[in-house]
Amino acid sequence: AKVELVTSKTNEPLIRVRRGTVSLKNLSLLHNCAGNDIWNGNSAVQVQPILGNNESPHSAISSNSLPCINISNCELRSISGRGVVSIDGGSARISGCCI
Repeated sequence: AKVELVTSKTNEPLIRVRRGTVSLKNLSLLHNCAGNDIWNGNSAVQVQPILGNNESPHSAISSNSLPCINISNCELRSISGRGVVSIDGGSARISGCCI
């Protein structure tokens, strides 16, 4: 399957994971949006926990519910930003992919 995002919104990821785990398998993802800030969403996939007032991961989130993405046998492409950005405690497990 092919999933494509083309938007005029600034720094908008195709997939954003804020908590829990998301699994992607056998997909082709194409991303293109306005902006140039990969840390704030200009990526095909952004994995970042909800931030508190001090711009650090929200203290109410347990380590068991930090965001994670499992990507296997996928093609990820971002025309405007990055393929995968995982920050502030988020994690990504990637295998057999072209990014």
